[in-house]
Amino acid sequence: MKIKILLILLMLVAGIVGGVAGVIELFDILEGKKAFLTLGLILVLFLFPTLKCWMNLENHN
Repeated sequence: MKIKILLILLMLVAGIVGGVAGVIELFDILEGKKAFLTLGLILVLFLFPTLKCWMNLENHN
């Protein structure tokens, strides 16, 4: 059980580090307002399906 929790934490840390590195690269490539627009679009495209799935899970319980 501890190994599964450690693997999940390791995956979360790797995902966060990769996400931060990706955002830094995005700002280097796109400068300014375009980077904020792109970041907002990515967040909306990621969060909308996640929230929709979460709402469906809440409705089933």
